[in-house]
Amino acid sequence: MNDLDCNPNKKYNIASGGNDCSLKFWDIRNVSEPLLIMLDESMWIKCVRFNNSYDQLLITGSNGCCLKLWKALSASSLTILKQDLELALNEGEEEKDNLINTILHEDSINGVEWSFSDPWIYVGISYNGNISFNQVPHEEKYKILL
Repeated sequence: MNDLDCNPNKKYNIASGGNDCSLKFWDIRNVSEPLLIMLDESMWIKCVRFNNSYDQLLITGSNGCCLKLWKALSASSLTILKQDLELALNEGEEEKDNLINTILHEDSINGVEWSFSDPWIYVGISYNGNISFNQVPHEEKYKILL
């Protein structure tokens, strides 16, 4: 494990990234196996951060020069009534845990962070000192808000 972050909205839950190229979600009351595993095929995950307002969004940085934006709906604090979920599935609007966006850097990503003033902006800092400012894509933003 290289880094972990506590879910700001869901007690007892953390996300971790490590040398096994996976983003894992844990309930610290039972760490025998993770709640969810999302594979990052680029390289080792060096840093991970939950979005403070919308905990289904996470960012990771890897030594594969990639800054990635993830959606982990099933590991978030969102509560969806079973009827609403079934209705959404019937309408073909199934929400999945997935990789949303990848931003390539020239060097390994050593730090990631979300903006404190705007929950839709995130940054990645690479080993060579380059910083990239990014936004959650509008399509994903509107899926969350609407």
